[in-house]
Amino acid sequence: MKKKSILQGIYVVGIIGCLTIAGIYIFAGKTKYFSEQENRYLTTLREISWKGITDGSVQEQLDKFASDQFPLRNQWMELSTTLEKGMGNSCINGIYLGKDGYYLEQVLNSDISQTRYENNLTMLQQFLSKKNGRKAVMLVPSRGCILKDKLPKWAVMYEDADMYEKGYSMLKHSWIDLRAYMQQAAKENQVYFRTDHHWTLQGAYTAYTVLEKQWEGKTTPYESFSPTEVSKDFLGTMYAKVLEKNPKKDCLEVPKALPQNLKVTCDGETRQSIYEEEKLQGNDKYAVYFGGNYGIVEMENPQAKAGTLLVIKDSFANSFVPLLTENYKKIVMLDLRYYNLSVQKVLEENAGADILVLYEMSNFAKEENLHKLLD
Repeated sequence: MKKKSILQGIYVVGIIGCLTIAGIYIFAGKTKYFSEQENRYLTTLREISWKGITDGSVQEQLDKFASDQFPLRNQWMELSTTLEKGMGNSCINGIYLGKDGYYLEQVLNSDISQTRYENNLTMLQQFLSKKNGRKAVMLVPSRGCILKDKLPKWAVMYEDADMYEKGYSMLKHSWIDLRAYMQQAAKENQVYFRTDHHWTLQGAYTAYTVLEKQWEGKTTPYESFSPTEVSKDFLGTMYAKVLEKNPKKDCLEVPKALPQNLKVTCDGETRQSIYEEEKLQGNDKYAVYFGGNYGIVEMENPQAKAGTLLVIKDSFANSFVPLLTENYKKIVMLDLRYYNLSVQKVLEENAGADILVLYEMSNFAKEENLHKLLD
C-alpha cells in the first residue's frame, strides 16, 4: 500500500513538473508567429485589459496561446491522432478520416446559416441584374457531398440539395449546377485532393468544360493544356489538422500550355508567371498558383480575341482561371475577403465584362463580404 502511494505521488509530481516546464517554455520562450505545417498564423499575446478579463476574451486568448505555443505541438498532435484512431475515432478536429486516405471536412447543417446563404444569393441577384455581359454562378460542391463513398458509414454532412434548388430559383440561367458533372468525373478521375479541401486540376477542368460548353458551345481536351506534375508529395490543409502518420500523398498538376507574354499583376505587383514554384518547397503547395490569395489579380493576354472576364471568387478559382486565359484579353479576379479598396471602381473600369462567380458551396454560404459588390 505504501509503495502504491509512493508511485502515485511520483506520477502526480511528474505531471505537475511537466506542465510547469511546459508553462515556463510557453510564456518565457520564443513566441512562434506562423505555423508552416498548418499554414496559419498562431495566437500571440496581446495587451491584457480589465474589460477583456471581465468579458472572458483574455481567458480565451490565453487558452489559444497556450495551445498554439505548446512545446513539440505537432508531435503531440500526431500522438493524439494515433491514440484516437486506436480507439476507433474516425473524426478528428472536425475532419473525417475516410476511405482510401481521403480526409473530408465535417460540415453540418448547424454550420450553415440558411439566412446568410439566402441573403448572399439576394445580393448576387441584385448585382448580376445590373450587368450586361455573360454571367455564370458556379458553387463547387463540397467534397463530402460528392465523395460520399469515401465517408465513414456513420458520417453526417450538411444537406445541399435545397441550397442548389434555392440558387437556381433565384439566379435562373446564370446558375450552373456542377454536382452531376463532378459525380460523373469522380468515377473516372481524382477530382479532389485526398488531404486538401481544394479540387485537383481534373476537378477544375471538369467545371471548365461545363462553362466552356455553355458559353462557347465547345470543349477543349484536357491534354491541350499540357498538365504537368510539379509535386509528388502534396499534403493539404486538412492534413495539418490531423497530422496522421503515413498519410497518402497526391501528385499536384498544373496546366503548362498557357498563352505566351501573359502579364500577371497581384495586388499591383507584376509577376513573371501565374506560378510561384518556390511555394512547392513549402507546406502550402497549392499556393503555386499566383503565390496564394490576393485582393485583386489581373491577367492580360494581348493575343486573345475576346474582351474581359471578371471573377468573384474564393481560392478554388486559383487553379480554374488559368484554363480561361487563352479566351480573354483581360481577366480580373476579385477576392472580396482581401480586397478593401473601392469595388465599384473596379466594376466601372471593367463595365460590360463577362462575370463568373466561383466559390465552394459552404464557403459561399458563410461569405460575409458580398455586400461590397453593392456598396
